[in-house]
Parts: sequence; C-alpha cells; structure tokens
Amino acid sequence: MTFRQLELFLSLARTPHVRKVAEQHFLTQAAVSSALKELENEVGVPLFDRLNRRLVLNENGRALSEQLAPLMQQFHDTIGLFKGERMSGHMHIGASATIADYVLPQILYRFRDLYPDVSITTTSANSSEITQNVENGKLDMGFVEGEVQSAVVMTTPIGEEEMIIASSDADFARKGPYAMDTLLSRRWLLREPGSGTRDTFLQGLGDQAVHLHVFLEFDHTESVKRVLQNPDTLSCMSPYAIAPELKQEKLFAVAVHDLSFPRRFYRLLHRDKYETRPMETFSAMVSSALTPSGEK
Repeated sequence: MTFRQLELFLSLARTPHVRKVAEQHFLTQAAVSSALKELENEVGVPLFDRLNRRLVLNENGRALSEQLAPLMQQFHDTIGLFKGERMSGHMHIGASATIADYVLPQILYRFRDLYPDVSITTTSANSSEITQNVENGKLDMGFVEGEVQSAVVMTTPIGEEEMIIASSDADFARKGPYAMDTLLSRRWLLREPGSGTRDTFLQGLGDQAVHLHVFLEFDHTESVKRVLQNPDTLSCMSPYAIAPELKQEKLFAVAVHDLSFPRRFYRLLHRDKYETRPMETFSAMVSSALTPSGEK
C-alpha cells in the first residue's frame, strides 16, 4: 500500500471520475485505475461499486474515506509547516453557484498561473451544502452568498452586491419602478431551497413572501436564465450572473421603489482549521474580485 494509492483513492472518493482525477494528478487513466485496483487488493474488499461503467463509493469506501481523510489532511498540514512560506500543496474549495460559476473561474486561472505548485479541487453546491461540507471537513474553505448559521464555522465578509429583479421584456422593465406587491402574482423563477440567492430574495420580501407566485424552481442559475427568456417571467438574480445578458440587452433590470435586495458574500472556515498561506492568498484574491472598485 503506497501513499500515492491513498491520495488517488481520496481524490476518487471526492470526484469519482477516473479521467478528472488522472488530470488532477498528471497521470494516465490506466495508472489511476491500476492504483485503485492494487489498493482494493491490499485492503481485501472493493471500495467502489462499478455501476454502468461508473464508480460509486460503497460502504467500505465511505468508511475508509472518513477515517483516512483527516489523517491525510493532518499529514499535509504538518509537511506545510516545514515548507514555511512556500506556495505549494493542495486545496479543496467549495463555492455556492453565483461565486462558483461567475467569479471563481478567472481567479482560479490567475492563481494557478501565479502559483503552479498549488493544486485546487473545486466543488459547486448551494450555500447550505457548502456550509455542511466545511463543517465536516470535506472542504478546506467555502465561499457563499448570504449569512449562514453554524456553531463550528467562522464566517468572514468578503464582498457585497445588490441583487436585481430581471425580465426579458424590455417594455415592461422600462415602465418601472413598480411597487413590489404589484409584481408578486407574476410568474417567478427561483433557485432551489438552500440557495443563497433564493434566501436573500425571500428575506428581502419579508411578510410579502407568502403571496409570491413561485412558478418554477431550478437547481442551476443557467436554467433560470434560459426560462427567463419568456417575457411573462421574473427572477431576482446576482448582477454577476446576468452581466452579459444585461449588456447584450437580452435581460433588463426591473426597478422597484419600495424594496432592495442587498447581500454579502462570506468566506467559510472551520474554527479548528489551520489557514495555510495558499488559502489566505486565494481568499484575498476572491475578496478583491467581490469588492466594488471604489472600496478597494
């Protein structure tokens, strides 16, 4: 049993796609498959089920992953202490949809270009799922929209924005501003429960939220944007998510005169988690991207 086999197993436990893990570790798919097979032979039980040519972590694999992951993290943290200020190692970062899809991609490229010895694995999920994964140690740190409640996660504000009510109907948008209560009966498109975008909008509505006509719910922002092309629909979205559509006049901001929907972005870190220099540097880059230029 080798250290490399254990590293590859944990990577597959997080991302059960041989091709992606092979790319992350600069190996061939055959080498990853061979390492996994050798590890399963060593422990004497299969760690994944092979279902329709897909790897699915089974009970054996979950048990090993839960025991091995914190030990491996402790090892990397210990080695990191001896590396001092060197920018090297691996980070597993999670982000809710707006940040993951519309803010992080360019930051990841710049960070990797500046610090090639630091590898990063990213996970996208809604805010509540990111919080849970920081709590249980599956993520080194997370980035979410809106406040979270957790006894073990420290939250640090890293930026803010004003969410926009959007429509594809230019004439309707130009006739604003509207009173919010006149818009509640229209066909609203929302993200799924647990989404930071959804939570901010409903909290901003306050008592009026019970009268909102939720026509459809989606797990992905891109799905909301596609259905929003129907002129009888509305949604409340991050300006980061719809910046290209606003510029190209495919979507339009609908002004309301009695409500606004501000929200903050937060960095999440487990209170017992050691913050490495790569984590600190990456957080600073995200904060810079999310801070209005006049406040930098």
